[in-house]
Amino acid sequence: MIHLRVSLTPAVMSAVTLVGGLCVLAAAWWVRPIVVADRALARGDVERAVQQYGLSRGRLDQTLVTRSLFPRLADLVAGNELSLQYSLRRYERILEITAGLETASGPASFWTGCALYDKALVQSDRDAKLSMMSDAHQAFRRALEASPGDFDARYNYEITGRLLSVLREQPEASVDDVIKLLRERGPQPRDPRRTG
Repeated sequence: MIHLRVSLTPAVMSAVTLVGGLCVLAAAWWVRPIVVADRALARGDVERAVQQYGLSRGRLDQTLVTRSLFPRLADLVAGNELSLQYSLRRYERILEITAGLETASGPASFWTGCALYDKALVQSDRDAKLSMMSDAHQAFRRALEASPGDFDARYNYEITGRLLSVLREQPEASVDDVIKLLRERGPQPRDPRRTG
């Protein structure tokens, strides 16, 4: 009787290589919309880029595992989509997207604040204007908490705070009057306490 010794090493290595290759193919399929969106944006096709970033965000949001494994990628994709939506002045769409996110990341909070701020500026109803500006101020605060070094979030947080104080003092003032008052007041003194 002949005994054959079969080594399992090549079989195991083949299986590992096959699984690894399938994982790489799955990852390439998963991030393809990001690549397509970047190429569309480079060509100036903003609509296609928005659509592809939305598709990618949807894929990343499908499972909690992908968001927790790749939080920066999810924030990057959401931030890119929201910034493009903002450049197209689709404020309601921004608010719909960010309302659907389970946790508001820095980019989501920032773009929510921008959309609410712009909507507040054109709002004619005084109470609605104050409410939207207050919501924008809170959104910028959340963005600043998520990314303390973000200059844009800090600037927008401070501006909305100053606008809110002027709107509360002079509720009937127009947007142009408010901006004029802010310019006349100049920079506000900072709290001497160090934070951070």
